[in-house]
Amino acid sequence: ANIYRIDFETPGGMAPANWSIHKMAALGGTGNNMRKFLFPVDVVPTGGGFDVVVAATGDREHPLFPDDNGDGQADSTAGLAYNVQNRFYMLQDTGSETPITNSDLYENPQGQCFDADEDLVDCASDAAVSEAGFGQLRGARKGYFINLPNSGEKGVNAPVTIAGKSFFGTNQPDTPSEGSCTANLGIARGYEISFRNAGVTTHLFSSGGMPPSPVAGLLSIGNETIPFVIGGQGPSPFDPGEPTIELSKRRYRAYWYFE
Repeated sequence: ANIYRIDFETPGGMAPANWSIHKMAALGGTGNNMRKFLFPVDVVPTGGGFDVVVAATGDREHPLFPDDNGDGQADSTAGLAYNVQNRFYMLQDTGSETPITNSDLYENPQGQCFDADEDLVDCASDAAVSEAGFGQLRGARKGYFINLPNSGEKGVNAPVTIAGKSFFGTNQPDTPSEGSCTANLGIARGYEISFRNAGVTTHLFSSGGMPPSPVAGLLSIGNETIPFVIGGQGPSPFDPGEPTIELSKRRYRAYWYFE
């Protein structure tokens, strides 16, 4: 599970001879950490000295429940696609040539707070200082990851980001019923994650199966521009939705004068 960055605009110029490629992130491993990226990442410029790169892992090519014995129990062999712990990643790309690894990231920060050392603590802890947020660089940490919570669940499409939220879909093979001859497409979910604070909203898709990659954009109707996402909020992966734009409550005073 590696992510590479190709730089076309370099200090030496934009001629092909000056292009460079670097491994931006190395996030896989062995056994149940043998994650795969099978779909493109989404990149969000921030203007804060880094670009946000979001991606979800999952081996879509092996979607089935591994019940070789017909006893309704999953094969527990390490490294099977069903047993791999898949994740959603939010990475802060600063242009460094040193790959980001899992140890550089916060783990499951949703609903957590920072202490004075910017380590994650329970928000009810006396050590809590501020709600966990990732709108800026955090010292040696380069983002976070969120473990997909369900057995066998895997990312099966490319994420898209709009209104500060990343949308992507997953599939979880359902446990087959003994003696059943009915096809089962598994459980399909849509995830809506705020890459700034790791807040997670999950939508259960009614159709099951493997949802296609969500599509987002802006729609102009008269004098109004409305954001939309198709395949992100349900109830099916083909229904449109309107993501909520979270505006900062901070207001800045602007000054100007004429001489």
